[in-house]
Amino acid sequence: MGKGEAELYALLDSLAGNTGRNILRGAAKAAATAALPIVQQAAGSLRTPEIKVGGQVKHASVRLADALKVVDSSRGDLIKSKLQLRKFPASVGIWAEHGTLGHWVTKKKGTKLNGLSVRTANRALRNGSLVIGKNFVGDAVYHPGAKWNPFMSTGADAAREVSAKAAADYVRLRLTKEGLAMPETFEPDEAGE
Repeated sequence: MGKGEAELYALLDSLAGNTGRNILRGAAKAAATAALPIVQQAAGSLRTPEIKVGGQVKHASVRLADALKVVDSSRGDLIKSKLQLRKFPASVGIWAEHGTLGHWVTKKKGTKLNGLSVRTANRALRNGSLVIGKNFVGDAVYHPGAKWNPFMSTGADAAREVSAKAAADYVRLRLTKEGLAMPETFEPDEAGE
């Protein structure tokens, strides 16, 4: 806990209604918003692959940095604001962040083989073949895994100080609007501990 945080929380709890809670929620969002461009820069030029199904583009290639959004929520006393990859790029972002180990890929039961003749499809299904695109690769194929590229964690570490300052500035601004002052002993915990 940062220096003077207990006094700050006591002051926010003493405010009428949800004012203190709203100030904390705004501070959390200000911190995440300040971190967004730093994490986007850490993501650099990482892109999702283009996904085609039956010759039609199902998911176009997207820069992971462009898919990052600030999301905030609260439940009970817990207030959260975070950076999140939205929709399709989320799984690709997790793979990029943590990498994947080598693994075997097999055909799903009941997979439809679009664009193939009935005879070819029946023979492939009977033999248990895996089809990638329109190429038969056998009943299983080994994927060597993917290299990890930890853009979210390195970006968040780089943004820690900026985020703490943005949150403190937001609280200071809102308390000034309420006619109050920030506790003199307050220093944000920039180490995030």
